[in-house]
Formats: sequence, C-alpha cells, structure tokens
Amino acid sequence: MRARNWSEVVITALVKTAGYSAIIFVLLIFIFLLRESAPTLVEIPLKNLLQIRWYPIEDYFGIVPLLGGSLVVTIGAALFAVPLGLGSAIYIAEIAPRWARELLKPLVEVLGGLPSVMLGFIGILVLAPFVRVALDLP
Repeated sequence: MRARNWSEVVITALVKTAGYSAIIFVLLIFIFLLRESAPTLVEIPLKNLLQIRWYPIEDYFGIVPLLGGSLVVTIGAALFAVPLGLGSAIYIAEIAPRWARELLKPLVEVLGGLPSVMLGFIGILVLAPFVRVALDLP
C-alpha cells in the first residue's frame, strides 16, 4: 500500500510539473515574440498596419489582407472538415459494424493526436508527387 501511494505522489508531481512547464513555455514564447516585434511596432505607426496593402518593399505593412486570408482559409477548412468529421463520427458511433468500429476508433484517435505540421509534411512527401504525376506538372 505504501508503494502505491508513493507512485501516485510521483505521477501527480510529474503531471503538475508538465502542466506548469507548458504554461511557462507558452509565456516565454509570448514574451519572446513581443520582445522581437516591439521595435517594428514602435517604428511603424498603427495607421500603417491597418491598411489594406501589404508590400513591405515599399513600406506598406497592412495586415488586413493577412487577416482576411487567414479568415478565408479557416472558413474553407471548417466547411470541409466539419461535415467530414460529423459524418465519420456518426458512422463510427451508429452505423459501423462492431469489427469496423473497433478498428476505426483507435485509428481516428491516433490521427487526432498527430500535429498538423506532421500531416502537412506527409502530404508533401506522398500527395505532392501523386498530384504532380496525375496532373502532368513539371
């Protein structure tokens, strides 16, 4: 019984350490970004940042096109992902036979844990050559 309590104490301490260190790392990243961008924010007036033209070569630093592009990509991704995700979840939970459910559920959980950067890298390695060949691109 003592060993069980000791292991629980160690695991609890490790989980708390991981949680606090994640918060500290995010704060450090925020401080780093703020420190590195401060000279630019002081040099370029806010009026210039809110313009609709982004052309840094001629000192146009409007962020409106960047924000608009991010919004369009986010909405497009949501329009694609939400129906696909809902359909998959409904199929796995309600329609799929038991053997398929037992196979698909862990697969979906693993895919949910993969970072999007890694999925993009796999897409570049696997999907890009296929598209290049299929569309006869250089």
